[in-house]
Amino acid sequence: MLTSAILSLSAPRPQQLCRGSIAPEPPAAPPPRVFVLRAGSRQGETVVKPRLTEKKQPPKPTGTKG
Repeated sequence: MLTSAILSLSAPRPQQLCRGSIAPEPPAAPPPRVFVLRAGSRQGETVVKPRLTEKKQPPKPTGTKG
């Protein structure tokens, strides 16, 4: 089942990319999905940085109180 979903998703991507060279709108759709999957690791780092700062703030006051 998962393989069928992957094949169905991978099939339209090349078609959109080919059409993208002709029209600017079609390519705009596939890139976001690809970036989300590939950039997931990059986004994870950027997301972890702000989270770490937020997590560090609460522990500091609790540490001083404790």
